[in-house]
Amino acid sequence: MASPVFITNDQVKSVLTWPLINESIEEAFKSVVSKDKSSENQDQPYAQQNARARTSTHNNGASLFTMPGYIGNHKVTLETGDRKTFQTLACKLVTMAPNNNQLKPPIPSILANILLFDGQTGQLECVMDGTLITAWRTASASVVATKYLYFGRKNVNPSDGVTLALIGCGVQGESHALGMCTEFKVNEIRLWNRTASKAVELSAQLDTARKTFVNPNPIVTVCPTIGECVSDADIVVTSTQTDEPLLHLEMLKKDVHINAVGASVKHYSELGQNIYDVAPVYIDSWAGAKAELADLKTKIVCEVGEVILGGGKCTEEGISVFQSLGMAVEDAAVAQAVYQNLKKK
Repeated sequence: MASPVFITNDQVKSVLTWPLINESIEEAFKSVVSKDKSSENQDQPYAQQNARARTSTHNNGASLFTMPGYIGNHKVTLETGDRKTFQTLACKLVTMAPNNNQLKPPIPSILANILLFDGQTGQLECVMDGTLITAWRTASASVVATKYLYFGRKNVNPSDGVTLALIGCGVQGESHALGMCTEFKVNEIRLWNRTASKAVELSAQLDTARKTFVNPNPIVTVCPTIGECVSDADIVVTSTQTDEPLLHLEMLKKDVHINAVGASVKHYSELGQNIYDVAPVYIDSWAGAKAELADLKTKIVCEVGEVILGGGKCTEEGISVFQSLGMAVEDAAVAQAVYQNLKKK
């Protein structure tokens, strides 16, 4: 029996692109909507996944999250241009240790590894560093949601360009900025972070990456307040660890789309209740929402996958919210795409 291979973060980085990961995330969104759980319909991906399980320690606040999932009939585009169908069984293991940034040298507070199995035999094929995949796939979920929930509106013309506001400029702020600017025409990027120096650092990073953007010359502004950051913004991303609401209805223009990404004790602590009172909310999966949004008082419309497949509709005006929770099948689909493209090398 062949030994599993270990795929490093640098190897993942060598093949991971925004088109590749966006395709995988779109397949994952569609898979959780499918009622056809068979391998016969090759045109429709389908999924089986459990809610995220958490194991906590009592000495340093660290936690281990386990995320098993299976995605069948999902498509992967190879570097050759061929598009092939795969059946993928995987499990992501994520550790969260809030005190890691105090180490010398500091290490990321969120670390991940993805175990990829043969879907037929159950044999472990590889152990893949999942830290970069976690950062990118979370941003990609927001990119795909924005593609359908904001740019899917009849009165929005993608060629006009948008103003993007980022609340939180850590790892997720960076990946969201890169993902959004690579996929959409962004005319202005506004940044706010509780520690202002992080926003300044991200501004410099974006300056070096602008040649990869749809619009290579966006205006980048570091804002002193959240209100200034989101004022007149078309798309807002919140990616913080706050326990208290940062964003309130009176700060926003009437037709904004919000990607709420941050994670704390609650997944929905970043937005004020007055936003949830008026905004339709879209989710990645009902299974995750039932487990993690049970106490959220709002109108959940549907899964993003339903909008992609035409069974659900995006709001044509007003505020919309994508409440991002993350799914095991997202990691499974992306890991398979990375693995297959590395095998070609």
